[in-house]
Amino acid sequence: MAEVSFRDAARRYRRLFWPAMISYAVTCIGGALLLKAIDHPAPWITAGVALVTAAPAVASVWLLARFVRETDEYTRKIQTEAMLSGGAITLSLAAVWGFLELYGVIPPMVDFPVILLAWTAFFFFYGASFVVQQLRRGETLRSALKNDPLCLGQDAT
Repeated sequence: MAEVSFRDAARRYRRLFWPAMISYAVTCIGGALLLKAIDHPAPWITAGVALVTAAPAVASVWLLARFVRETDEYTRKIQTEAMLSGGAITLSLAAVWGFLELYGVIPPMVDFPVILLAWTAFFFFYGASFVVQQLRRGETLRSALKNDPLCLGQDAT
């Protein structure tokens, strides 16, 4: 894949990421309402709703990978470090949570699949790690947020 400027890669990423997240929110709410409206939905309907809801979440991960591949080596390094930190924090918290459930310290979450929290947590910790790394490099908070590809209305230079 050809390298493009950080600005162009971030713009393309935002242009596709945010519609994916909006469709994710719509399908989460719409799918839940649809399944609630149908008395005993067929398993294929439930599976279809689950797959349609998961599609934007899966797309967001692939969009992030494409964003990283399209940029220069320095940006790839920074983004990869942030993703590794975000993943490490997410997996660490998942392990702690799992053992707390296993040993009965906290009750298991039976009404909500905990794995869905992992996807959200990864993106949160990835973004936070990116900003922290930028601050460690001596950038101001404003500059660090400006260079975060998810920040709305910002075009990194």
